[in-house]
Amino acid sequence: MSTLEQGEQLQKLAYAHPPIEPQGFALVLIIVVLIFVVIATVIMALRVYVRAWMLRYTANWGWEDTFAVLSYVSLEAVMLTVITHCQGSFIVSSVFAVKAAYFGLGTRDDKLNDLVMVRCAEYMLYSQVTYGTTVPLIKASVVFMLLRITVEPKYRWTLYIMQLLATVMAIVASLTYCTPVRAYWNPLLGKCGDFNRVVIIGYVWTAVGIVTDWCCAILPYFVVRKLQMNRRSKRIVMLILGLGALASTATIVRAPYLQYYLATKDKLCEPTTPLTTIFSD
Repeated sequence: MSTLEQGEQLQKLAYAHPPIEPQGFALVLIIVVLIFVVIATVIMALRVYVRAWMLRYTANWGWEDTFAVLSYVSLEAVMLTVITHCQGSFIVSSVFAVKAAYFGLGTRDDKLNDLVMVRCAEYMLYSQVTYGTTVPLIKASVVFMLLRITVEPKYRWTLYIMQLLATVMAIVASLTYCTPVRAYWNPLLGKCGDFNRVVIIGYVWTAVGIVTDWCCAILPYFVVRKLQMNRRSKRIVMLILGLGALASTATIVRAPYLQYYLATKDKLCEPTTPLTTIFSD
């Protein structure tokens, strides 16, 4: 039997394997993800209600709202579901992460087998690619919001460059270096390149994310301070528009964990897990 035939057989057996019961860190992961999904859903619903319904007669809906909704829905996840015939209707990266937890994410190696690890790696890929698509959409929402109140060319060009960097890095980070794509979760089906490149790209993407997040947080100060409004109103607007610093904080906290992409033991239980090193041993 050829390697490709072995890979196809492994794939069929993996899809026939039932999910495992999440315990420990895997269960915590599911709970945390679901909590934030509920919070995000409530916030997005309120935003759409206010902008599209309460203010429907003022034509207040803008591109920033469209990109915010797109980042929440994440249409690419729907495309992946159709193309790969996965079970369920996944529309957000969080759902893929939860699905991965039911196939080994957050579980140590001694409680897993190759079949569930194949399924886990597949759902992790969908989650990460969808997340990579969501980031520039969120940035675009912030950029268009700031463009509404920004008239000076130097600030507008700063926003354009910031959005370009976020988009380019998302595309680069999402580039497939496995041929075919299925080799990400089943190495018997193809070949993959050196995973160290992915780690390097991850660090560069993190740096770009930190810089662009802080630009979004600091730029409102220079824009709002020249507006004709009282000092109290300016401070409130600066505070609201500067909340992008929170996203940067999360990116900074996550940066040290990129090293776990090269883990060799308990790969699915480390803070971050490589896709193509799952079967490296």
